[in-house]
Amino acid sequence: MVRVVIALRSAADVNTAIRQLRLTAQEAANVAGGSAGRSPIQIVDHYLVWAENAERMLPNVLDVDLVDDLVHTQRYWALRTARGASHD
Repeated sequence: MVRVVIALRSAADVNTAIRQLRLTAQEAANVAGGSAGRSPIQIVDHYLVWAENAERMLPNVLDVDLVDDLVHTQRYWALRTARGASHD
């Protein structure tokens, strides 16, 4: 297990942050676990929806730049590019 220390937004409550991070992690696991019977395009689209949700919800508890680093990985941009989106 890798442990990472992250700083919460100054107004963020620790318990709220923990709940939000757990929910976001569970939703990511659902994307991975829900891939059976789906086409590769459907799986990528499901992942991109998860990423959009994460980038909407996590800034409530984490710094926006940290959310960007956590969600907008090289893999994320490769998949976005493959689906026709540009890297802004």
